[in-house]
Amino acid sequence: LNLAVPAATALVDARIAPATGGGDTQVRIEDAAALQRWVEELPGLEAAFAGMQMQGSARLDAGWKGGWEAVRRRLQSANEPAPRGSAGPTLQGTLTVPRLPLKLPPSDAGKSSEVQLNGVRAELSGSLARATLALKGEAVTGSRKIGLDSRASGGIERPNQWNATLANLRVQVLD
Repeated sequence: LNLAVPAATALVDARIAPATGGGDTQVRIEDAAALQRWVEELPGLEAAFAGMQMQGSARLDAGWKGGWEAVRRRLQSANEPAPRGSAGPTLQGTLTVPRLPLKLPPSDAGKSSEVQLNGVRAELSGSLARATLALKGEAVTGSRKIGLDSRASGGIERPNQWNATLANLRVQVLD
């Protein structure tokens, strides 16, 4: 499936079945401001961004393996191993945002604020039972610069019970 709209494209190549499946997705936003204008011109979506304005670009590359039945089974019976000869569903994805200035709508005090995201990279990989997430980047607002570098892991232990472990967290604030 190929989708092209003003300033953005998406490509999905997938096979979906109960027992097996997999796919790859690529999403590119070349100009967030142009995409936002286009979305807000669609009927019923005039306020989709609630007064926020954005510029910049972003990229998402993701893939998965496994059938939808395996996902359902894992969510309902987290402790049961996958049937012999089949692997549990897995996912991997990377979101990259080189630069994304955001102008937030005015607060109750009538003042709007601006935040610029720089060098944001989020990587997710693993399975429902065990996945890792790494997040790195910075946000700048006014004279304040906040840097983040973190790594976490987690997964489902049993139905309706998840666990998470923060392995690394580094936050740097400069003002």
